[in-house]
Amino acid sequence: MNSPENNLLRQIFLERAELLLSRIENARKIPHHLTVGEIREAAIIDSLRDLIPSGFDVCSGFVTDALGTVSPQIDILLYRQDTLAPIFLRGESAILPFELFRLGIEVKSNLNSEGLKQVESQAKALSDMVNSTFLSAAPPHDHHTTLVFKKAATPFLVVAVDSEYSVETLNNKTDSTPGLQGIIVLKKGLFYRNCPPYIGENDIDRVIRFWALTFNNCLDLQDFVLIDDSKREEIKNEIRRRHPEYDLDNPDIEEQVFKRLMRPNIMPYLYPIKS
Repeated sequence: MNSPENNLLRQIFLERAELLLSRIENARKIPHHLTVGEIREAAIIDSLRDLIPSGFDVCSGFVTDALGTVSPQIDILLYRQDTLAPIFLRGESAILPFELFRLGIEVKSNLNSEGLKQVESQAKALSDMVNSTFLSAAPPHDHHTTLVFKKAATPFLVVAVDSEYSVETLNNKTDSTPGLQGIIVLKKGLFYRNCPPYIGENDIDRVIRFWALTFNNCLDLQDFVLIDDSKREEIKNEIRRRHPEYDLDNPDIEEQVFKRLMRPNIMPYLYPIKS
C-alpha cells in the first residue's frame, strides 16, 4: 500500500543519510587527524550538493569583499551561482566574493570551547564585510560609482559529529555565541538560535532535519540582498549626489537602476572604491 512515509524521494534521501553517516564514521578509522576532518567535510559537501536548489553550489575556502577584507578559512561555503564566480585555488578550495556567499558551515568531529572560539572569530570576520555594487553613468557621461553597504548577517552554522557539551549547554551556546545561527550535533540534536531544540529520533533523523533546514535557508537567501525603504532612500540620495543624470523621480528609471544595483558585479573588485 502506498504511504506518504514511504514515498520514493524520502527513501532515496534516507539511503543518502545512511551513506553520509557511514562515510563520517569510517573516517574515524584513518590514523591522521587532518585527513579525518577533510574526509568528513567532503562527505557533507557531497551530500549538500545533491540537495540544494538549482542556482546554488558548495565549496570551501575564504570569503572576501571589495574593500579587501578576507575571512579565515571556512570548511563549507554555500554560494549563489550568479554573474560572479568563485576563484578556485585548488580542488574545492576557493576565494568567494561576498556578494555570492549565502551560508557558512564549520565542521567539527567533537565540538568544544576551542571550536566555538574559532567559529566566533569566523562569524565576526563575515559580519564586518560589506556588499558592493556598481553603477555606470548614463550616456554621454563616462564616470562610474561603486557603492558599498551592509546587509543582515549571513547564517553561520557548526556541524559536529559529537560534543562534550550537554543538550542544555549546546542550546545556550547557540544563543550566546555572536554570529552563530545554529549548532548541529549529529549524535545529540539541532540547536538553532531562538528556536526550541530538535533532538530527533536518531542520527539519520537529525541528518534529514539538517538537510531540510539548509534547503529552506537557500530558498530564503536566493536574492543578492533585500533592502528596506530607509536603506533604499539612502541609496537613492547617494545616486542623486553622484549621478544626477539619472532621473530617479521617474519610477521606471528608478526600477531599472535598482535592478542593476542588486546584481552582483565584478567591477568593484577591479576598480578602487571612490568616495
